[in-house]
Amino acid sequence: NSKEFDRAIRYYKFLVLRSTDATERLLSQKQLIAIYFDHQMNYPQAVIEINKLITMLDDPKEKIEFKIKLARAYYYQNNFLQAENEIDEFLQKEQVGELKFDLLLLKANVNLAKKEVLKAIEILKSLLLNFPERANKENIGTTLSVCYEEQKDFKNALAVLAQIKSTHA
Repeated sequence: NSKEFDRAIRYYKFLVLRSTDATERLLSQKQLIAIYFDHQMNYPQAVIEINKLITMLDDPKEKIEFKIKLARAYYYQNNFLQAENEIDEFLQKEQVGELKFDLLLLKANVNLAKKEVLKAIEILKSLLLNFPERANKENIGTTLSVCYEEQKDFKNALAVLAQIKSTHA
């Protein structure tokens, strides 16, 4: 279905450039991102399109959501430094709200990918402490246990697993 996506891309790019309706331009830009990021997994192009969109957005929450997507696009390209920079930039802002969990989880994953397991452990522990319900749903405890195992810290790995078991009993 690559021809269909190519046709859609041309159409949305035309709308972004030529439409007199600001809402239509914004929605078209979002569609371009969806095609590149979600369907084609063309992360370099997604980065370009997300950066264009962020300048068009007024809603701070929406900006953060697309910044997270931008950080993920860098992460998927193994550009961990840039991914972490994007995450840190938004973690310093106060209006992060409920997206803080997503940002911190992505930062933990970036640290794991960089083999900085101790940093990842600290972030995962803070997720379990500060967002217990969401952390439970996202299996953060299991990930934390695996991190401890990688560090050969079997005592803490087993303690985390025991804690998970007690909450599921």
